[in-house]
Amino acid sequence: LDVVQEACRVAAGVDDGAVLRLQAQGHTGVHGGPAGDLLLEIGVDPHSKFRRDGLDVRSELEVPVKTALLGGAVEVDTLRGQIELKVPPLTSSNRWLRLRGQGVQTGDRSGDHLVRIVAVMPKELPDEVRKALETLPEL
Repeated sequence: LDVVQEACRVAAGVDDGAVLRLQAQGHTGVHGGPAGDLLLEIGVDPHSKFRRDGLDVRSELEVPVKTALLGGAVEVDTLRGQIELKVPPLTSSNRWLRLRGQGVQTGDRSGDHLVRIVAVMPKELPDEVRKALETLPEL
């Protein structure tokens, strides 16, 4: 295992199922011949918040219905920490917003982070809000 750890450097952004080839690190050849290659298949565990789609990363973000209607700035967890996302006014649930360059990085390429907005309704509606909504025409 120490030989594998020293000889094997996994590149950032490697895909699930990728195979790393370590030359001459396998079993000794037949009749004392040179050692074969060791092939390692990479397994990437799923993340609790993020789903990978090529170089892009996808996640969901719950926002209060007020923010979805009026717009506003919210904090989003990304692969590299929290970042501010501007939610435009009248953003519907299931709309995808893009954070450019916040996805998986491989060498000089970088994917995007796509955030699916989920507008969360309040558990109770204050009386003044209910009355104000009842005076409005159908939205």
